[in-house]
Parts: sequence; C-alpha cells; structure tokens
Amino acid sequence: MHLSANGYRWFGQMLGKVYHRVVIERKGWTPLAPRQATVDGRDVLIDYHVPHPPLAFDQPYLGHQARDVKNKGFVLRDDNGEVPVEAVDIVVRLHAGRGLSGQPRISYASHQVGGAGQPRDSDPMRADATYEYLPDLMPAEANIKALVHQPYPLHNRSIAFDIAAEKASPAEQPVSE
Repeated sequence: MHLSANGYRWFGQMLGKVYHRVVIERKGWTPLAPRQATVDGRDVLIDYHVPHPPLAFDQPYLGHQARDVKNKGFVLRDDNGEVPVEAVDIVVRLHAGRGLSGQPRISYASHQVGGAGQPRDSDPMRADATYEYLPDLMPAEANIKALVHQPYPLHNRSIAFDIAAEKASPAEQPVSE
C-alpha cells in the first residue's frame, strides 16, 4: 500500500519537523505515546506523554474522508477475550462494559480498527506545504474541501501500541465524585 502524493508530502513535513528539532536544535523528541496503564475497577486509565498539551481527539482521514474510529482506536482485552468499551474519555480513560479479569491489555491503532485512531496532541506548528488537488491527476474523492490549499497540520498522533494494564495502587486510585 502506498500513500497519495499529499500523504507523502504531509509525512515529509512531519519528518522535517522532527529532524529540525533533533538534529538542528539538538533537543530530544518523544512521540505522543503511553507511559503506563492502570486498572481501577472497570476503568482503565492510560497515562500519555503529550508533547504539546492538551490531548485531543479528532477524526483521521480514512479513504479520503475524516471519520471516527471505533472506541477512538482502542481495543481492551483480558483473560476472557475482547472487552466491550462503553466510553473513551479524553483523559484517556476506557470504561469497560463488564468486569475485568486477569491482567487486561490495551492495544491502540491495531489491525482490529484498521490501524487508525483519534488521539493527537495540540502542536500548533503548520507545514509550509499545502494540500493540493489536481483534478486531471487525482481521483475526485481527493478533493477534500477542508484540506485543499491549507497547510498540513503537524499534530503529533499517538503511536500504535499494545500494553498491559497494572492494578492501580491506593495512592493512584481516583477520588470518587
């Protein structure tokens, strides 16, 4: 599978952003990524490293259309199999649709959700290149009104992952409201 011309240009702009930070500015860079996950009853809290807070959800472009991904791209499993997720909050907190058994695992952007997901940071940087639509060279569905002639946003999207959730210690457990 290949990216479109816009996809490669956008990807190149992201690579350039990270290259500049690491090589030119000599600063470290860590992607939007989970640090750990903890379980408290039916809630699983994922602690994220967020390069540019706050964390946000938005719709990725799938097949030239911005769309939601089931459970924002998260899949929760335990010893009994896949666990229905009742809600995904921006914190990121997954609320399981049943009690959890054993050591739950959380995957994000797995093949079960088409390799996509919705968490991103709020990096304000915009690319110097813009999304192009060339009607003689591109399919009509690539004419995405929200993107054409706009600079590519350079938010940091979450990496794909699969992690185990640990039981929250009493000091980490959230206070009931």
